[in-house]
Amino acid sequence: MEIEYVELEKMVKENKNKNRLAKYDSLTVLEKQELLKQLKQDQLKLETRTKEKQKIIDDLDNSTKKQGLLDKIDKLSKQTKNVIPVVSEDYTKTITIECSGGLVTDVTGLPEGYDYEIIDYDNKGVCKICGDTVIEHDWREHLCSHNPNADGLDWKELNEFFDDVF
Repeated sequence: MEIEYVELEKMVKENKNKNRLAKYDSLTVLEKQELLKQLKQDQLKLETRTKEKQKIIDDLDNSTKKQGLLDKIDKLSKQTKNVIPVVSEDYTKTITIECSGGLVTDVTGLPEGYDYEIIDYDNKGVCKICGDTVIEHDWREHLCSHNPNADGLDWKELNEFFDDVF
């Protein structure tokens, strides 16, 4: 009569478990305590190794996300490099309006040929690449420190690389 492999494997496991129990039963209390101590140390080592491996996995995951964001800058900058900026013959001068703790509702009375730029120090974002908090006005410069190709991104594209801070 032939015994199937699975049944044979099951019998071997049961026999090993019986042997282990028999060995354990023959141990003294001190030997059992020492064995338990060793098992706890082994468990602690395994938990520590698991935490270390998880940290490595998390670091790799963060690194991959950061590289993906840097690659996205390259991709977006390639799309915008083909756009030729049109400069009007009437060169405009820019008046900078800096705001902190307030609200700019309107800018009036600008002389002809002047434009304005509002720098709001209350609008900040957290860089998704490095985690730094940066005022909105400096986002382009900050991203360029990670990847020089960010210089060609528009504000909508820059916004994708920062989480809002209130």
